[in-house]
Amino acid sequence: MSISELDVTAAGYEEGEGKDIVMSEYDAELQAKIYARLFKIYREYAVYISRVTMWGVDDHNSWLSAGTPCLFDRYLNPKKAFNAVFNPEK
Repeated sequence: MSISELDVTAAGYEEGEGKDIVMSEYDAELQAKIYARLFKIYREYAVYISRVTMWGVDDHNSWLSAGTPCLFDRYLNPKKAFNAVFNPEK
């Protein structure tokens, strides 16, 4: 099984690149919690999951950029969501 086209939007749904916004602290925390929960489940069932593929790399270039859905911001800085995926206990 594969998980594909994963993203977690934290703001409004609007298609198109370059519409990303600076996330509020609340939205950043909420997005990180959702990613952390997802990856906790994925690790639990890792024997059945061959890969997890994200929809995009950074918020600015995502097709859903207005929702700031990616693990990296427009400057390719890792977001709280990135840390939640790779360091779920922190």
